[in-house]
Amino acid sequence: MADLQVLQEKWRMWFDSLDVNKSGVLTPKTWTDAADVLISGHSLEGNDAATARAKMGKLGKTVLGDSQSSITKEQFTQNLTTFFEKDQKQALDYITSVLRSLFEVMDTNNDCMVDEAGFVLMCRAFGHGEDTAKVVFKIISGGQDQIDVDVCVKFWTDVWFSADNEKWQNISEALKQ
Repeated sequence: MADLQVLQEKWRMWFDSLDVNKSGVLTPKTWTDAADVLISGHSLEGNDAATARAKMGKLGKTVLGDSQSSITKEQFTQNLTTFFEKDQKQALDYITSVLRSLFEVMDTNNDCMVDEAGFVLMCRAFGHGEDTAKVVFKIISGGQDQIDVDVCVKFWTDVWFSADNEKWQNISEALKQ
């Protein structure tokens, strides 16, 4: 495990990467707006659109918690800090559940794989540029065309929760572009 200050820095950057409109607050509308981008980008209709919207809603509830209608960067960081200080396994489980929800949204055909186009679209839904998304995808995939959802979840869990400085430096630089 990484030292708490390093983790908090990572979690603040994670929040920023989820803050679609850069308002400093995540709300249910954050997830609705991101779902709209995904549904439009994947040309989803009917049940497929409803499933994507439901998965994005699940992600929003995971991040916001059942009792919150919004969360600031400091609340997000404090929630993770509290989890970390109380129970590192619980914190890791929380982060893993958020990431699993995120990658389930990208996996529109339910094959447990994420391709570059789906990854780029998800990144665009959260306000990141296509070039940044492609760089990050290449880092994760090692040049492959697709990434297994479990590999994505493990990679990002390591980025946001571990002392793996190589992954952190690569992703940190890519997200700053």
